[in-house]
Amino acid sequence: MPRVLTRCPETGQVVPTRLSMDAGTFRLIRLSRQRYHCPACKTEHLWEHEDAWVETEVGARE
Repeated sequence: MPRVLTRCPETGQVVPTRLSMDAGTFRLIRLSRQRYHCPACKTEHLWEHEDAWVETEVGARE
């Protein structure tokens, strides 16, 4: 199952959010104020649906 990714606001690195789902499901749902521990800067961040994408779509955001 593809992972949901976002960017670390400190480093700009692409990081996983701990969620996995297909792109169709991701487009249908709305996630808000999700927390994740960032492996890039070792702190906790919040992300919103518009800040993330499905791993298979990573080329469109990099």
